[in-house]
Amino acid sequence: EEAEAARLRKVQDTDRKRARLGPEPPTSVKTARIRLQLPNGAKVDRRFLPHDHTVNHLRDFVDLYLNDNDLDISDYALATNYPRRHLTDDDLDKSIQDADHAGKVLIVLDKNA
Repeated sequence: EEAEAARLRKVQDTDRKRARLGPEPPTSVKTARIRLQLPNGAKVDRRFLPHDHTVNHLRDFVDLYLNDNDLDISDYALATNYPRRHLTDDDLDKSIQDADHAGKVLIVLDKNA
């Protein structure tokens, strides 16, 4: 029963993040392209709305990508490539524009690696 409850919580959490993130914005509107570099070397690009999406939306996207691709990374940090700067909880509510991440590469760092 506990395993089923944990699985159900994960499904609900994933559904909530997917709804909060919404579909990728079309290229016809002003977007900010973010490239994520994963610990396995994979690079993933996605467009975000620079004033509407926040750093928390970036985390939602990473969580969904890791989940959808069965990548076993549960504890990670996001950091800018250069200069290296870790995103903190203080950044979560900042828009992508205000956090100055538009057009940047962000690295997903596995804290358990």
